[in-house]
Amino acid sequence: MERSGGVQTNGGSMKRLGKTKKTPRKFEVITFMDYNGEECSLQASSLAMYTQPGSSAIWLGCNKPPDLIRGEHVSPRMHLTLEHVKALVNHLQSWIRTGSFVIRKTNVLAKYVSGGNTGK
Repeated sequence: MERSGGVQTNGGSMKRLGKTKKTPRKFEVITFMDYNGEECSLQASSLAMYTQPGSSAIWLGCNKPPDLIRGEHVSPRMHLTLEHVKALVNHLQSWIRTGSFVIRKTNVLAKYVSGGNTGK
């Protein structure tokens, strides 16, 4: 059985984790399933260290509440495949460049124009 965790493409070869949505506080969030079928998310944080909220930090992890093991909180970890990581990197690079997780074709073109990929 192959478990891809729902990694998608945006009409081209760029991988993405899923659709970018907004939280009730209007911060971007992408919800996706990891290799083990656990619900995870990538979310912009309200932390505003550098500029506006949503552009200084992110939250990344499983949405499952922590388990209590021997009285201690234990957070579940994500189990990401290579395809998940490729998609995650694409979203993070977009966030660094534009402040948004949304992967646009213009983001891909900007990489080539800026010399980020010479095709060699």
